[in-house]
Amino acid sequence: MMALLSLPVFPALEIRTPRTDKAIWTRTIFPGQTLALGYRHSVELSMVWDFFLVDGEYRLVLYETQFDSSNAGLPSVINAGEKLILEPDVIRITNRNIVIPSLQLWVNKNSLNTLKMNSIRLSLAELAGDQLLDIRISKQSGFRYLRGRWLGVRG
Repeated sequence: MMALLSLPVFPALEIRTPRTDKAIWTRTIFPGQTLALGYRHSVELSMVWDFFLVDGEYRLVLYETQFDSSNAGLPSVINAGEKLILEPDVIRITNRNIVIPSLQLWVNKNSLNTLKMNSIRLSLAELAGDQLLDIRISKQSGFRYLRGRWLGVRG
């Protein structure tokens, strides 16, 4: 038992269901890593991608958003310091630098909510069904991580 308690603490990207307050997916994460969250826009029916960087303080920082058109409900204004880049097939807003403490997303199969990180491509609706998810970086003890694996937390 003492060996389990002495396992190190490490940062992990964690997906929880707020309704039950249970972790359903977790993966260790380090400064400099990036991830992307995508969804199909409900009106435009095109994919929107938000790109995040894990900074030195283990925070999620939104640094870029990509989308195919700029119609209803899609970004049409950029903030100070941001750059709007128009490419043949995509519109990009870069230099965003927005710290996001946690992301709460309502996911469903029609929205194609997707998490991409390293070689992982995860359908959030397939993972959790149609429901609210909370995505954040949390500090996990080795014991908590192993307990989650034992209880069936994916990652």
